[in-house]
Amino acid sequence: MQNQQMFKEYMAMFSERYDKTMSVQFKQMLWDSMLPYLDNQCKKALACVLTHGEFFSKIPLDLMRQLEGDPKQNLNLAWQKIMYAMEKFGFDASIQFDDLALHGAVQTLGGWAYLNRLTFDELKWAKKQFDDLYPALVGNADLPDYIQGHDEKNGYSTGYKFARIGDVDGSIQTFKAGQLKLGEPAPIQEQVQLEVVR
Repeated sequence: MQNQQMFKEYMAMFSERYDKTMSVQFKQMLWDSMLPYLDNQCKKALACVLTHGEFFSKIPLDLMRQLEGDPKQNLNLAWQKIMYAMEKFGFDASIQFDDLALHGAVQTLGGWAYLNRLTFDELKWAKKQFDDLYPALVGNADLPDYIQGHDEKNGYSTGYKFARIGDVDGSIQTFKAGQLKLGEPAPIQEQVQLEVVR
């Protein structure tokens, strides 16, 4: 979060709603906890907690729940992005997701070509491994920017497909700016860009 004015306005609204004065330390703790997130994510979370929160003392917990989302749902959405890219582009194309942890997960699970060759039953096992692996990779700074496809690896002179899936520019810029949590993943149906690199 970068928008200090918006933060101050919401702190004033929280104080008014709960009829409590917020200490400087409490506000600083909330600010620090929201730093890794994008302004629009924080605005949605703050508005939701302001409207639906029950207790003043639970504001920090409620905010984190709103910002981080349901871990099971996040896992399933992340896996759906991988399945979508496999089905739509196959192992020939190079892929860049809006979530760098997906690049690390694909690499750790055996690579892009390997995953694309798995049978349906083998993919079920890979999904279980992914569920254990993915949460540990979120926020890791040592992840590749994209997944190299077969055609790029082999230097095909006719070029190769490069697909960007999700809000690639927004979340990768956020991550590279030193923020340790990626932005909220965009739905897989949105912002799919495909180009042929020659």
